Amino acid sequence: MPLPMFSYQSSKPVPSHNFVVIIGVMPIPFSKVSSIEISIETEALMEGGENRFVHSLSKPATTEKTLVLERGVDSGLLGAVLSTVATTTLRVGAVFSFIVISVLDQWGLPKKMYAATDAILKKRHFSELSAMSGEVFVESLEFVYKDMTEIPGVNILFSGIEAAKAASSKMEFPSLKPPAYKAPPLPVDYDRKFTKPLSIPSKRPLQKPPVKPTPTGLSLLKPPALKAPVKPPPKPFTLPLDTPAKRPLQNPPPLKPPAYNAPAKPSGDE
Repeated sequence: MPLPMFSYQSSKPVPSHNFVVIIGVMPIPFSKVSSIEISIETEALMEGGENRFVHSLSKPATTEKTLVLERGVDSGLLGAVLSTVATTTLRVGAVFSFIVISVLDQWGLPKKMYAATDAILKKRHFSELSAMSGEVFVESLEFVYKDMTEIPGVNILFSGIEAAKAASSKMEFPSLKPPAYKAPPLPVDYDRKFTKPLSIPSKRPLQKPPVKPTPTGLSLLKPPALKAPVKPPPKPFTLPLDTPAKRPLQNPPPLKPPAYNAPAKPSGDE
């Protein structure tokens, strides 16, 4: 079975600027961690008549293993509180069962973890003060420890968690919306548009209304034709019903004023 091929593009290097240091049970921020190493001391043994190499044999440790942690002194309120707690806890000669250093990725998940066991704070060192420079005042803590070990399986464990998160973000979950309401089917002989409901008795269904043709083309531009209103025929002149008459009267003749007659002169005036 051929082994899978991995390219550099598929790998994800771990950055070195994001890390967390836990001393005992308290996480303390540091700006720099140095002297992280796992090593043993050996002794060279020469074999007579063999000039190509020497034999390397492990021997008991003769030097101390040190771990140096550096941080800037903070003048803020939170920094002052943390510095006071750290000064009370991190006193020279204090013994800590372990010091854990976790290297994190861009998502804050541990990728590498190292543990220094039986650590003793050996020295606290401060940077020099100079009015000619604007550098940050740095405090260095030097620990000596018994052994440094790397916690295995951390990268695989948290890489699996990251892969599970990525897979869950791509999964499509069913929506929680209620199902759409569907009306019950109507009877076969029921037409909601052109018939009456079944509860109203009727002899026959209503007729479908006539469909007017929709005007299209140039007919839309023509104004509708105007039709003169139809005048009703004149009604004949009749008397009221309470006036006795055998037949309706004709239209009366037009009224003329009487002729003017001059008065006669008296006979005695002559």
